[in-house]
Amino acid sequence: MEFKDKNVVIVGGSSGIGLALGKKLLSYGIKTLVIISSDRTKLKTAKSALLGCVDTKKSKSIPILTMCCDVAELDRIKNREKFQKDINSLTEIGRVDYLFFSQGIFETGYFLQMRPGQFQRSMFVNYLSNVFLCKIFIPEMIKYDIEKSDKEKSDKEHGKRLKERHIVFIGSIASTVSYVGYTAYSPTKYALKALAEGLENEFLGMNFKFHIAFPSVVDTPMHERGEYTKRPETREINKTSKVITPEKCADYILNNLKRRRFYLGTGLLSELCIVFQRMAGPLYRNSFWFLLQLCLFSPFLLFFNHKLRKGSQKYLKAKIGFFLWYSGVRNKK
Repeated sequence: MEFKDKNVVIVGGSSGIGLALGKKLLSYGIKTLVIISSDRTKLKTAKSALLGCVDTKKSKSIPILTMCCDVAELDRIKNREKFQKDINSLTEIGRVDYLFFSQGIFETGYFLQMRPGQFQRSMFVNYLSNVFLCKIFIPEMIKYDIEKSDKEKSDKEHGKRLKERHIVFIGSIASTVSYVGYTAYSPTKYALKALAEGLENEFLGMNFKFHIAFPSVVDTPMHERGEYTKRPETREINKTSKVITPEKCADYILNNLKRRRFYLGTGLLSELCIVFQRMAGPLYRNSFWFLLQLCLFSPFLLFFNHKLRKGSQKYLKAKIGFFLWYSGVRNKK
């Protein structure tokens, strides 16, 4: 997998992991970079930082575009329509090859102490905004692929000759395990993992590839803000994970993306959480039950994964036909 000469869009690309991904991707020689954020000041600062991270000659040949949008307001139809119109107006993008969703907020504290609005906002920004953005981008991607392809029937029916598109969700270790202080944050990341898994299975056999990253504790502005409200127990548990820089996290994500992995780990603890994600958490009071499930259910999980793939591919032709219809593209007889 190569990033050179690819068009990249990063939602939440003005700071933290999103900005670090942008800097790293520029060093790979991508064709176009679009960063989307809700803060115009941060966008301006981020663009300056991105332009400064590569050679002057190289940066002139790589358009860096910015777009201001608050994903927390995409629940309104008029805002989604405006977002789609703004994206379509960026004619320099052309075909989006890599789409990163790095937006997010971090609400932490005791369950009884937190306000219902904190849970609601966390769910919307960390999860539902990804749903709305996928509903906006994916139909346009399908439509673009069909209109720009050679119009061959085999391309329309099987999608095998179309170049791959990659959609990357930025989850968290909290996508695999939750604990004290994370009752507002972890459920949103669990939901995001389920969304990524569902989409990967649903689009199996097409030119869409989905991925989800599991960063550990990353030194980002979001992490810094969360430190003020973390409870003592949460701080103690977080000590098991070494704080890494956004740049290091971006390196892990892109290196695993090159390996075409679905789950993108960002270090040893992250990789362990990926391996044992279905058996992590406070459910097991002792090691015996954990080891028993590991021995008994691992073969079942392998069999279930095989059935998921077979089931999704069984009706591939009909499924692609529906996606084409939904995206406004009609097959010509």
